[in-house]
Parts: sequence; C-alpha cells; structure tokens
Amino acid sequence: MKKRLFSAILVLMLLLSMAVSVSAATDAFVYDEAGLLTEGERTDLANRLAQLSDTYNAQIVVVTMASAQGSDVDLILEYLYDTAGFGYGEDLDGVLLLVCMDPREYRILSNGYCGTAINTGAIDDIGNAIVSDLSGGDYAEAFGGFADK
Repeated sequence: MKKRLFSAILVLMLLLSMAVSVSAATDAFVYDEAGLLTEGERTDLANRLAQLSDTYNAQIVVVTMASAQGSDVDLILEYLYDTAGFGYGEDLDGVLLLVCMDPREYRILSNGYCGTAINTGAIDDIGNAIVSDLSGGDYAEAFGGFADK
C-alpha cells in the first residue's frame, strides 16, 4: 500500500512539473523535453505546425518526454492536453503527438472537431506512417510525417 501511494505521489509530481514547463509558452507547438531534435529541426517543425494550426484553426502540437517515470503514457497524454492549455476555441480543437522515450511509446490525441476529423482509424494511419521513423531514431522525419498526415 505504501509503495502504491509513493508511486502515485511520484506520478503526480512528474505530471505537475510537465504541466508547468509546457504551459509556460501557450502558443508553442513543439516541446522537445527529450532533446530529440536539433534547434533548427525544432524551429522548422514549430513553424510548420504553426502554419497548419492557423490553416485548420486547431492547435497541432508535438511533445517529447525522456521518461514517463513509470506512469501510464495514456494518462500523461490526457493530463497534458487537459492542463497545459492546448487547443483552440471553446472546444479546445487540436491534435497532440506525445513521444515518450522510456518506455519507447507514442500516443496521438485529437480533441474538439479534430476528434471527429481524426478518428481512431485516422490515428492508426498516422501512427503507421511514422512508427518506422520513430523506431529508427529519425525523429524530424517522423514529426514531419505527423504534420503531413
């Protein structure tokens, strides 16, 4: 019981620290906490996602993490989207790609009208398009593929 309580407290601290660092720049599109991109790649991707976000009036975001520290990646994904101020408009329209290096997992969340346009099948298609680049360590290419889809 004590071990579960300690783990829960640790997870909460991790999530709170991520929310603070992510919410510091509400109009940003790339949060490379894991350091997977060069500065130039990060800037290029942020510019591309900003342009797409303006075109579709929905915030499109990429977040990387070095470690989930034993937390469930799905819970981190939802917590980040809900607490970091992502999304545009009343319905918080947007798409978030989360890549976590430990464990090596990724998740995609679509919200608001994007949740209708980018349903489970479309999310699977996006994942299939980027998984080989993620696995091969070509993160700039993977994130570009995410933007393409």
